[in-house]
Amino acid sequence: VDLDTIVLDQTNHNSDPFTLVRDFLIHLTHYVDSAELSEHVRTVFDGLMESTDPDDYFDPTKVLKRALKNNLIPLSSKSFKLLKALSNDIIMPAVMQLRGHVYPFAKYRDVKGSWNFRIVLGQHLYYVIIEKKECSASILEEEYFDFTWELIMTFDTQME
Repeated sequence: VDLDTIVLDQTNHNSDPFTLVRDFLIHLTHYVDSAELSEHVRTVFDGLMESTDPDDYFDPTKVLKRALKNNLIPLSSKSFKLLKALSNDIIMPAVMQLRGHVYPFAKYRDVKGSWNFRIVLGQHLYYVIIEKKECSASILEEEYFDFTWELIMTFDTQME
């Protein structure tokens, strides 16, 4: 199986978050949409980088929101649909279902900083994979446990 994984992983990247997101979106749009859309993303980001204070590169949220509102990636594109799968609105029903079934029997809590998001691109299918680590709510050592859950969404390459 020929798979490519695009991972937004700041720990293995020497750039600031702004450049990291830029590179991720350029690669994603190139793989799933077109070279033209990828070049459009590159051009928009280059313009944003010229007009953005370098101190804002480490918190690019405002600049990215502005770019997305100005059609950085068209809503009808496959890239946008894949990114939309990362939305809390999509994830939360599964998270609440898990909590409703497990929490009454084994109280647990969030492990800070343990969210992991992956987009895996196959020849015929795309996968959005979300992982999260949880641990026991109890502070007693003998009651400690932890687990990692995973939500996998599978899409055909047409995203229809």
